[in-house]
Amino acid sequence: MRSNQPPRIAEWLLRHFGSSPNNTELLGDLDERYRHEHSRAWYWRQAMAAIVVSFFKEVWTHKPLAIRALVIGWAMKVAWVSAFLYVYGLSARRLFSAEIEASIFVALVGIIGMMSTAWIIAQTHRVHHRPMVLLYLLIELIASALTFLFNGLFGDYYWIFPLTQVLNAIFAHMGIFNFVAAFWMSAAITVLSILVGGGFFTSNVRSNSAQHQSATA
Repeated sequence: MRSNQPPRIAEWLLRHFGSSPNNTELLGDLDERYRHEHSRAWYWRQAMAAIVVSFFKEVWTHKPLAIRALVIGWAMKVAWVSAFLYVYGLSARRLFSAEIEASIFVALVGIIGMMSTAWIIAQTHRVHHRPMVLLYLLIELIASALTFLFNGLFGDYYWIFPLTQVLNAIFAHMGIFNFVAAFWMSAAITVLSILVGGGFFTSNVRSNSAQHQSATA
């Protein structure tokens, strides 16, 4: 028997990652149309399309804000990563010879740095915080991937690379030597930290309402 409730994961993704100022209204419209005999696959297609289209539309429509968000994010990231490179260097050799607690502490500091960077981007772009934080994260991941694949194409100023070295040090203290696992774990931590700092996992009913009021004012 077909459920009248839309797919929960698809609905959750759209609720938290939809960038449109009218995201709440869109959720209600999709829910109503789904109840009139549309399929779960249809809901998934509509939700994913809405997330992608609303993101690109918001970024394209507010290009000055997008540039400002990237400048703010990169400026903070360069400050944090520069401090790390100055103290430890990209290879983080000092952490391998120190106690494991030092590596864990540095990892936590890095996570706080990523979360605070995303939080500041969100706070300085309140009405459009979702697309701006997502843009910052998307560019970070694309540039990191290109740098990794093409041997340092864009330098080392990306959260993933220092964090990978810190995780390598933690793993080494545990007798584990797996750079690939450290790299992918650092990528996952980077994504989650930025999303948490950007407020993507908080209740956003009030946020959606505020966005809609600001957009229509």
